[in-house]
Amino acid sequence: LRLHYGARDGNLKKYEHYDQLFRDFEALYQVENHAEGLYTEIVVRYVKSKATDEEIHRKAVDYAKILEADMEKYDSYRLHLLGNLIRIMIHTTVNDYAGAAGACERAIRFFEAKNYKAVVPLQIWRFQQLVCYTQLRQFDAGKEVAEKCAALLEEGTFNWFKYQELRLVLSMHTKNYQQAYEAFCQTVTHSRFKYLPESVVESWKIFEAYVHYLIKVKRIVPDEDDGRFNNFRLGRFLNETPIYSKDKRGMNITIMVIQILFMILHRKYADAI
Repeated sequence: LRLHYGARDGNLKKYEHYDQLFRDFEALYQVENHAEGLYTEIVVRYVKSKATDEEIHRKAVDYAKILEADMEKYDSYRLHLLGNLIRIMIHTTVNDYAGAAGACERAIRFFEAKNYKAVVPLQIWRFQQLVCYTQLRQFDAGKEVAEKCAALLEEGTFNWFKYQELRLVLSMHTKNYQQAYEAFCQTVTHSRFKYLPESVVESWKIFEAYVHYLIKVKRIVPDEDDGRFNNFRLGRFLNETPIYSKDKRGMNITIMVIQILFMILHRKYADAI
């Protein structure tokens, strides 16, 4: 439009109007890209490790401060999505789940104030709230958020799979083991499951081991036609989780715990010790 009214139509007033709009949006675009760069620099270190990290925490604190003035100046969807993702990592990287829950609430208020339904950001923050309440063992609050989160999700999307993960964990914590089994089966049999990133699939391999253990100790009754758990082998399971087996402070703990549980179940007490 700037080019049209400037070079073709010769309308000075409209040219100046669209030129100013272009400059304003160009400045915002640069701010958004800057925020994306800062967010990506943090998260690239975090994708394949769930361990806490003081360095990532410090970066998140510094980058949130860098973006603070821009977030006050602009109400951009993309800027506030990325900026709030950085803000929440200030807390999640050091397991401050109470602080993370507060950061989620702040982000939810911003996006709920939009004059349209900002579905993706609300999915993200509800999901993060579910993580927080699960970790804080506030399970009633977690169930309430889970219902709100489910209403926003389209089955088969990446966020739906992440929600299923939290649904399973919440079911485990509340001892609704049969519900956890149902969440597991619904997820791994979905046609889109095979397209998930390797690290996400690996998480479900870990869940599978726990479901198998709960079947063995008769806390879960599997479907009659479900042969998935007939020949579970611990050695194969360890080979199928190479990413998190190297994550010495994070999910590797979960892998070690399930090994201990099976050793106790099979009375291999010396190995367990």
